[in-house]
Amino acid sequence: MKKRFLILTTALLTLALVACNGTKQPDSSNAENNSQASNSNRNSKSDSDSQSGSHANSGSHSGTSNDNADHTTSHPTESPNQGPLELLATVWAQYGTDEKFPATGGDRSEEHATTDAPGTFGIEDTATLDSTLGFPAASVDKIDEAASLVHMTNANTFTCGAFHAKDAADTTEISKAILENLRQRQWVGGSPERLLIVKEDDCIISAFGESAFVYTFVYKLTTAYPFAEALYDEEIATASP
Repeated sequence: MKKRFLILTTALLTLALVACNGTKQPDSSNAENNSQASNSNRNSKSDSDSQSGSHANSGSHSGTSNDNADHTTSHPTESPNQGPLELLATVWAQYGTDEKFPATGGDRSEEHATTDAPGTFGIEDTATLDSTLGFPAASVDKIDEAASLVHMTNANTFTCGAFHAKDAADTTEISKAILENLRQRQWVGGSPERLLIVKEDDCIISAFGESAFVYTFVYKLTTAYPFAEALYDEEIATASP
């Protein structure tokens, strides 16, 4: 009986050992490989996120730069070089509808005469250039273009002439000649109140008439051309040679 029990016990132990050996154990190499693959995936994701963040930051800086470029205001360092007609047209465009007055421009020729706008004034007829705009005939050889804007009702209310100097070095001499010519004028129908002469690049602009008209014009001129320089500002009635 004991022998049979011993044999049975031995058999049961043998079966138990076989069952234990038959159970699949984890493959350490596979676990290690899986761990390395997991770490590699984590590193790859981290690098990808880092690169994405870098690109995002780069795009953000680029956008900031573009925004700054878009909002940069260009400040001119000098006035644009324009001829007399373009200059007066630019100034006239500064006037509001309720500020404009009935005006004519240019000389009397069909080619140049304008209404409610500046016009080209021929310099060949020196007598008309003098009598209308006050430009001295003796200085005509120093200019090559002229333009005008005149009050339609009364020239003494407002008259403006713009003259382009052939040589910018002559602008001071031309300005002085205009001043002296208008100082000695014998006015018909009452004298204008004020005379202003302004230099804008190589153009000389003279304006005479009622003070309100003259000062409004000069304000519009310096608004359009902030580098314009006022050379003379006189009350015509009190001006003396």
